[in-house]
Amino acid sequence: MSRIEAWRQAVSDRSLASVADELAGPVEGANWPDVWLSALRDALPASAVGVAEAVARHGVFTTAHHVAPSHGPTFSLLDLALAASMPGPIVIGAWSAVPMSNSAISGAYTFGRTPLEWLIRDPARVRAERATARDRLRDGVTEGRLSVLGTGLRDAPVCGQPAGPGWRALRAAATEAFAAVVPEVGDSHVDRCLASAQGLARRLTGRDDLYVVDWTAVAATAWLRTADGFDGLRRRRERLASTGLSLFFERAGSTQRPVLAAVHGVPDDAEDRVAAGTLWTGLATAFGPLRSEARVAFVGGYRQAEWLETLADAWGGTGVAGRCFAGRLRDASGREVWALDAVMGSADPGEVRARPMSSFFGSA
Repeated sequence: MSRIEAWRQAVSDRSLASVADELAGPVEGANWPDVWLSALRDALPASAVGVAEAVARHGVFTTAHHVAPSHGPTFSLLDLALAASMPGPIVIGAWSAVPMSNSAISGAYTFGRTPLEWLIRDPARVRAERATARDRLRDGVTEGRLSVLGTGLRDAPVCGQPAGPGWRALRAAATEAFAAVVPEVGDSHVDRCLASAQGLARRLTGRDDLYVVDWTAVAATAWLRTADGFDGLRRRRERLASTGLSLFFERAGSTQRPVLAAVHGVPDDAEDRVAAGTLWTGLATAFGPLRSEARVAFVGGYRQAEWLETLADAWGGTGVAGRCFAGRLRDASGREVWALDAVMGSADPGEVRARPMSSFFGSA
C-alpha cells in the first residue's frame, strides 16, 4: 500500500473538520530564520502588517499550490480546509518554477460547470472557445479553460514571463461578472496570477486574511540575504545530488518556444543570475533550509511530504516533518467544484466541514 493510500484509508471516515484541525495545528517552538521571515514579509502587501510574523509563530505554511490564475478542485479543497481551521492569517506559498502546462494549468482560467456565456460576452469568442474545447475533449480534457497565453508559450516557465496581451484580450471579451476577477495589476504573468487566485480564494473561503505569494521568488530573496549562502550550497552539492531534486531552474529552448530546464549544480555566477531573475530556486534550495534548520510544517500533497523527508536527510538538521493532504472539492452530489464555478454561482460546495473525507476521494 502506498503512502497516499494508507493516509486515505486512515482518514476516510473522519470529517474534513477533524482532519483540517490536525493539519492546521500549531507547531511547537515554531520559528523562521530572519532572512526567510524578511523575504516573506517583503512579498506581502504593505497593508499586511504583522502577517508574516503571525504565520511564523504558528508554524504552518501551505506550499501545495502552483501559481495559476484560478484554483481547481484539489487546491480549492485545501483552501477551504485551512480557512476553516487556521486561527490567524493564511499565506499560501505558490510555486512558479513550473511550465505553463503543469497540472494546475498556469496559463489559463479553469472551471467545470460554468457556462461559457457567463464568462464571455463576445459571441465570436464563445464559438472559438467551444471549438477549442471539443479539440481538448478528444485528448481527454473535460474541464473548461480560458487561456491568457500567446502562441508558443504552452511549455514556457511561469516565472519570468511578462503579462502578455492575452490577459487584456480575455478581460475585454469577459462578462462584467468575470471581468471583476481578471486583474489588470502587475506587469508579470505571476503578478496577475497571484492577484487573481488570491481574489477567488478569498471569495470561496470568506477569508480576507488569505494571501497568495510566489514562493519561488521568496526563496530567491532569502538566499540572496543569506551570508555564505551560495558557497555553503556548493559544499552541500554532492549530498543534495542524491535526492534527485533540482537546485535551480533556468529558461531554455528558443525565444519563440521557451521551456523550463532544471539545474542540478551551482553555477559560478549563480548569485548574480538569481539577483537578475534569470536563475530560479529549485525544490532543494526553496525548501531545504526551512525543512531542516527551522520549525516550519509545510502543508502539501503526499509527494511533497515524501521528498521533503528525503531532502531533510540529505541536508542535515532536524526540523519538522511535512503535513500531507489530498482530495478534491465536491458538492453534496459528488460533482467536482472549481473555485471559479463557486464564485460565478454555477456550483455550490455547500457546508464541507462535517462531511467525511471519503466524499472528497475517488471519481465524480
